[in-house]
Amino acid sequence: MFSFSFLLGYSQLDPQYSHMFNQFALNPAYAGSKDALCVTMLLRDQWVGVDGAPKTSTLAIHGPLRKKKIALGFSMISDELGPKKSVGLLGSFAYKIKIYNGQLAMGLRYGIYNYSFNWGMINYQDKNDKYNLGVQTQQIIPSADAGLYYNTKDYYIGFSSTHILSSRLNFINNQNNDNIQLTPHFFATAGAGFRISENLILNPSFVVQVPGFEDRTICRPFFCIRKYPYLHNHQAY
Repeated sequence: MFSFSFLLGYSQLDPQYSHMFNQFALNPAYAGSKDALCVTMLLRDQWVGVDGAPKTSTLAIHGPLRKKKIALGFSMISDELGPKKSVGLLGSFAYKIKIYNGQLAMGLRYGIYNYSFNWGMINYQDKNDKYNLGVQTQQIIPSADAGLYYNTKDYYIGFSSTHILSSRLNFINNQNNDNIQLTPHFFATAGAGFRISENLILNPSFVVQVPGFEDRTICRPFFCIRKYPYLHNHQAY
C-alpha cells in the first residue's frame, strides 16, 4: 500500500549504490580509471514477495581509448518502487591528465530518463484526488552529471554532482503546486590501500552524499585478497 506523499518524496532520489563496486554510477570521471575495459552488472531486489517492492538493475561499461587520455562509458539503469518506474540511458566522457604520481580525470555524462507512474497502484484516501485516474503517465527528461577523479597507486579522491540540469516532471505537483524536479546530488569519495601482507590489502573508504533521505557519510573498511579476479594493480580500489 502506498501513499502519494511517499511517492513524491522518493521521485527525487536515485537508486542507492555501494560506491566500492560501482563508483562509475556516482562519478563519470571514474571512466577508464583502471586502464582496461570494465563491465559491471548489479541486480537489487528488496522485500521479495511484497507488491511494489524496490527493484534496481544496472549495466555499466567503460574503458579508455587506445591512447588512454580519453575514456568512454555507457550506463543503463532500471529502477522500480511502487507505482514509479524509471529507465535511464546515459553516455559518459572522461579526459585524463598526469599529475605528480597519479592522474586527474574530468568527466561528463549526459542521457535521458523515462519516468512512468501507474497511478492505479496507489491507495487513495480521497477518491476524488486529481491523480486518481487509474492510468499510467510517462515523461522523458534529460539529465547530466559532472565529476573529478584523482587516483594514484595508493589512494583516490573524487568529487561529483548528478542531475545538474534539475529537470522537472511536468505531470507531478507537490503541495505547493510546483513540478517535482530531479534534485542535484553532490558526492565526495576517498579511499586508500594499505598492504597488510603479501596477499592482503586493506582498503578503507568513505563517501559523503548531499542530499538524500538525509545527508549521509558512509565509511567502509574493505579487505582485498590478491587472488580475486576483480583486483587490479592499483592497491586503492
